[in-house]
Amino acid sequence: MTQQTPLAGKTALVTGAARRVGATIARTLHTAGANVMLHYRSSSDDAAGLAAHLNQERAGSAATAECDLLRVAELPGLVAETVRAFGGLDILVNNASTFYPPPLGDS
Repeated sequence: MTQQTPLAGKTALVTGAARRVGATIARTLHTAGANVMLHYRSSSDDAAGLAAHLNQERAGSAATAECDLLRVAELPGLVAETVRAFGGLDILVNNASTFYPPPLGDS
């Protein structure tokens, strides 16, 4: 573990990681040295793009996983997919949310 990469060797699962705040959290953890599993529900293109970018910086350090978090039976599979990809899970960031932008006249 170095000062520049305090999370080297750690794995983070970030829910809602494809866009907005979740993507920023995932990038920050990745910069700190963590491998990141980027969870998404419907933003597959955004998640894949972010994973590709992170993997260009550090090969094999990012992966994506689709999961509807409202389906509780799917949650163990999300964790198992993370463990399969990176050998463990050290950090969980529950960031997933729903965002409905208001019409311009209502803002």
